[in-house]
Amino acid sequence: MNKVFTYKCTDYKDASIGSYLKQIIDDSFPGEVFNNKTVFVKPNLLTRRNPEQAVTTHPVLVKEVCLCFIKKGAKVIIGDSPGGPNSISWLKSVYKATGMTWAAKESGAELNYDLTPSNQSFEIKNSYKELQVLKAVVDSDYLINLPKCKTHGLTVFTGGPKNLYGCIPGLLKAKYHLELADLENFCGLIISLNELLKPNLTVMDAIIGMEGEGPSSGTPKYLGYIIGSKNPYLVDTIAAQMIGLKPLDIPVLKLAHELGIFSLTDDSIIHVGHTKKEVVPFKMPVATKYADFSDRFAKRVPQKLLSRIYKWLKPVLVFSEEKCTSCKLCIESCPASALKMYNKKPKVNVKECIYCYCCQELCPKSAVSVKKPALARWLFYH
Repeated sequence: MNKVFTYKCTDYKDASIGSYLKQIIDDSFPGEVFNNKTVFVKPNLLTRRNPEQAVTTHPVLVKEVCLCFIKKGAKVIIGDSPGGPNSISWLKSVYKATGMTWAAKESGAELNYDLTPSNQSFEIKNSYKELQVLKAVVDSDYLINLPKCKTHGLTVFTGGPKNLYGCIPGLLKAKYHLELADLENFCGLIISLNELLKPNLTVMDAIIGMEGEGPSSGTPKYLGYIIGSKNPYLVDTIAAQMIGLKPLDIPVLKLAHELGIFSLTDDSIIHVGHTKKEVVPFKMPVATKYADFSDRFAKRVPQKLLSRIYKWLKPVLVFSEEKCTSCKLCIESCPASALKMYNKKPKVNVKECIYCYCCQELCPKSAVSVKKPALARWLFYH
C-alpha cells in the first residue's frame, strides 16, 4: 500500500491527536472487524527514560492508538523488549518510566511481561532464515508499530523498520549485534524482521524527535508531525526527507531498495493529511559522519594502507566519570564483551569493540559519548 498520512501537531497536548490517529487507523483497516482479535502495540522503549527526553514513543500516542482498537472490540497489548537485563523487574521499571503503565491504565490495554522467545522460519528472496522473536508478538493477530523519529549512530536513522528490533527478546539482541557486526548484515537483519513480522500499520511519533547522538544521548528536536502508513519503509522515507536526509543515505532504506523490497523511485505514493511538509534539518551523530567519511576515504586510499590509517580515524568512546554511576548496564549489554570495570568505572578494549554503540544507547545517564580522534577532526575540517 503506497498511502502515507502526515498530520501536523503542535505538541502532545494537541486535542487533534486522537482524531488524527483514528483517521489513520480507520483508513488503513476499512470495514475490518476486530472483535476477539489481539492487537500488539509495539512502541520504541529503548531504555528507562521519561517521555520528555524524547528517547521513547510518547505515551499519549500509545494511549490513543490503544483506545482506537479497544473501541473496535480488540484485546490490546502494549509491549517491547528494551535493551538491558532480560527480567520482569527491569521491564516493569521501563514501562513505568516511559509512561506505558499510564497509557495502559488510561486506555484499558494490557502490558506484556512474556519475554518467551519463539523460533520462526521464513523465506526472503528465495532463501530460508530463522529468527527468535517474542512469542507474544507472533501469537497476536495484528502488530501495530509505533516508532520514534530519531537519528542513530549506527544506522543513521531509526524509525519504522528498526523499531521491530525490539521484538527480539532480551540479550538475544546483543547476540545478533555480535554475529552481524557489519552494518549491511545488520540492516539485512532489520529487513528480515520486517519480512517475518509484517507490521500491519506503522505510525511514527515525529512530534518531538531526537537529533545528534541518537538514539538515546541526543537532543530533543521539534518536528511537529505524526506520520503513518501500512508500509514502514515509506514512513521512514517521508520522515527522512522532513529532517533533511536523503533516503538513499539511510542504510536500511538503501538495502531494501536494492533488494527490491521497497522502491525509493516509486511515484505512485498517495499523500493524505497535511501534505505541505516543511523541512527541519536534524544534526547527525558523530559516528554517522565518520562512517560516511570513511566510505569516501576508502575509495581514495590503497587498500593496504587502510587498516593502518583507520585506527587513527575510528571514533573513540568516552565515558564521563562525572555522569557514570557504575550501574554496569553498559557492560551487561555489550555484545562483544569489550567493556570491563576498572576502579569502578567502565573502560573499553578498542580491539574488541565492534562499534555497535549499545553502551551509548542504553546508558541511563548519557555518560557515553562518541568523539573524533585528532586526525579525523583535521580531515573532516578540511
